[in-house]
This record gives sequence, structure tokens and C-alpha cells, in this order.
Amino acid sequence: MLEWLRHKKSESLMKKGEEAFAEGEVETALKFCERMIGRGYSGGWELKALILASRGKPQEAHQTLLEHLRLHRETSEGKTRRQAELLHVRLLVRAGLFEQLDEYISESSVSLGLENELLGVAADECLKSGFRERGRGYALGLAQLDHDEQ
Repeated sequence: MLEWLRHKKSESLMKKGEEAFAEGEVETALKFCERMIGRGYSGGWELKALILASRGKPQEAHQTLLEHLRLHRETSEGKTRRQAELLHVRLLVRAGLFEQLDEYISESSVSLGLENELLGVAADECLKSGFRERGRGYALGLAQLDHDEQ
């Protein structure tokens, strides 16, 4: 029950942060992000990265998401760690950080052996988020990779 209440509170903070951002109240939205981050709620990092990227601060947005990934890596192993890597790709797409996404995919595909999955998630998330051309590019990269493996 306590965990459910904690989750509801975090969702409420996320909604308030998104509303503040939509109304142009950036500093207020960032304060909600910090409260969510303090609670360990992933949405806090996601919204903060989106805000920073939209304000022309892609490096700060990227650092925010790297912090989130680092925390996930430290607290997870095996399948959960793989899920953290895939979530990182989704968050990079949602923040529109494609340069960082391309770099991450090329670096991580070798070290993690997840190239197919990373490209697939990137393609899927791009299409869901309205980045059709980017999504097609990642899908074509995945198709080419599959073809090369056969």
C-alpha cells in the first residue's frame, strides 16, 4: 500500500511538472523534476532532459540521462540491466538527442552485444514519438544488420 501511495505521489509530481513546462514555467517544472529525482522516479530525469534539450542544452540533457543510466546500472544486474540500457535509448529519443543516441548505439552495441535490440527500440520509439524519418533510418539499420548476419 505504501509503495502504491509513493507511486501516485510521483505521478502527481510528474503531471504538475509537465503542466508547468507546458505553461512556460520552466523553473517550476525543473523543481518538480528535482523532487521526482529525489524520490527515485524515472520520470524526473526524463522530463528534466526534455526541458534542457528544448532549451538548447543538449549536453546537460544528455548528462541528466547518463546520471539516470548510471544509477540503474549500479542497482541492477542481468535482465534488469539490459532493460535499463533499452530505457536509456527510449529516453534519448524522447528528448530528441539523436547525436548522443547514435553515439550510444555505436559504442554500446559492441560492449553490450545489444545492437539489434538498441536499433529496434530506437526505431520503435522514434515512430511512436513522431520522428518518422529517424525511425525509418534505425529500422533500415536494423534490417541491414539482420541481412549482414545471415
